[in-house]
Amino acid sequence: MKKQILMSVLAASLMTACTDTADLDQLTERVDNIENRLDGNGSEQAASLEESLQAILDRIISLEGANASLDAVAADLEAMQVLIDALSKTAPENEAEIERILAELEALQNKVSGNSDMITAIEDMMKGEAEVWWGNIATSEDLTAFGEGNYAIISGDVYLNSDDVVEALQNVVFVGGNVHVGEVTAIDWDVENIGASLMVKDQMSITSLVMENLKSVGGELMISGNTSLETVELPSLAYVNEEVHVNGLHEGMDEFGGYFSRSVITTFDMSGLVVANDDMTLESIGQDAVVLTALTQVNGDFVLNALKETATLAFPALDMVDGSLTISGNAKLSVLEMDELTYVANDLQVVNNSGGGGFGIGFGGESTGIEHLVTFGKLETVGGGIYISSNSEMKTIDAFNALTSVGQYSSITIENMNFLNHFNAFNALESANNVTIWGIYNYDDPSAEIDITAFNMATSVSTVILTDVGVKLNTFEFFKNVEQVTSSVELGGQWSPLRLMDTMLGFEKVAYLGWSGFTVYVETVDNPYGNWCAFADMITKKNEGLQMYGDIIFNERLEGVSDYTVVDNSTITPCVE
Repeated sequence: MKKQILMSVLAASLMTACTDTADLDQLTERVDNIENRLDGNGSEQAASLEESLQAILDRIISLEGANASLDAVAADLEAMQVLIDALSKTAPENEAEIERILAELEALQNKVSGNSDMITAIEDMMKGEAEVWWGNIATSEDLTAFGEGNYAIISGDVYLNSDDVVEALQNVVFVGGNVHVGEVTAIDWDVENIGASLMVKDQMSITSLVMENLKSVGGELMISGNTSLETVELPSLAYVNEEVHVNGLHEGMDEFGGYFSRSVITTFDMSGLVVANDDMTLESIGQDAVVLTALTQVNGDFVLNALKETATLAFPALDMVDGSLTISGNAKLSVLEMDELTYVANDLQVVNNSGGGGFGIGFGGESTGIEHLVTFGKLETVGGGIYISSNSEMKTIDAFNALTSVGQYSSITIENMNFLNHFNAFNALESANNVTIWGIYNYDDPSAEIDITAFNMATSVSTVILTDVGVKLNTFEFFKNVEQVTSSVELGGQWSPLRLMDTMLGFEKVAYLGWSGFTVYVETVDNPYGNWCAFADMITKKNEGLQMYGDIIFNERLEGVSDYTVVDNSTITPCVE
């Protein structure tokens, strides 16, 4: 059947040009050569390729927030389907059928901003001016045979084992299988779509990977372990169907026996990426700013780790992470932008983004790390827990104030940030499981203060621990509307009381208290704390046995005094307006 359509297509093309018998004889010989390859594995590969393309196309069409870049990818893949469909059927009986197919391809071309070289190549194939290579390009024999034809599409795998192979494939716009990069020095290739994976792993020679026209990768995009790779430019890549992993780390032992670790990739561009359809990891990229302006979805875990020279991480269009979001070990990070993010399916972590030394850092030098966390303003749902930890220079957290739900049995942990002085967060959250805030000590300034305004819409919580806070609390508005505490509350501790400078506002509405109780340690400057009256209603409910199962213990002391006084709850009466 494939021979018949090729004969018909090519014959129609030649006959319209008034060809003679010699031309037709040449045509017959050419088609016979093509048939030999098709008879070997063309039918099987065509069927397999059509199935994989359909799966990718279905996924792209189903994506929310699709844009023009994804439309262009879809148009290319649909054009490939048109070609495969044509090659799989009995030949058209007349030129009108060929014209119909060409019109269909032209309609797809019109969906693409600018022009698609891939659709143009498929149109050329339908006119008999180009061919499909059915099979792999893996050996020198393959390459020699490939050079004897006019091939723009390769159905199978490609092994870029030398610069000569890269040069020979310059006119190829589509690879149906995997692209494996071997011992090449540089790649500058106009391929537009790769049906399976692009693998650049553990190579010593390659210095540059540039594919400016690449729109889609149907499998994985894996770039790691390349000791000399400095440039990765994939600016038009809009869609990757499986995992994205870019790691520029090069580590080992130097000539003197010392360990070294450095980021090799210093130029990085994937600014056109719209959707990563699986996990996505960017690690050890030594570029000042990593900005993915088009990225809207990561349908898996999203990890930004050890980007040692990166000061700006910006994803201004990112809406959804259908996995965990981890931002860690970025020593020079100063700006984090994810202002449009609304959904994270699992955990969200911002940890160890600090300069100098320390676990997970190692490259900081004189940098300080992130000081102000002022993003996540539209984030509504986190399906797991939230961990903001060990960002040693962080001063401000003004975030998560649109968040309404977190994982039912997950934790929210804010810890080990000595210079934190402003914490305004989680003020739309309706309920929480475990909330822990600890490790805020400004050893450089004994008079340091913090304003805490947090969790003030939550009506239920399991456990709250606020301890090891060595700075003074200037404003403290915390769980102002909580009614149910199913386990316990611990505010301050014997060795780290809350150093209140004003009235503590929070927990006054508690009507249910678990067996683990409610314990507060407070230190004031001049006079004993004068606002225990706010808890009078809680004490009354406890005395009446109304679902207040645990003990309620208030401890207070003056600054400079080591011993606490336990407040006699029977003396606590309602506040006088």
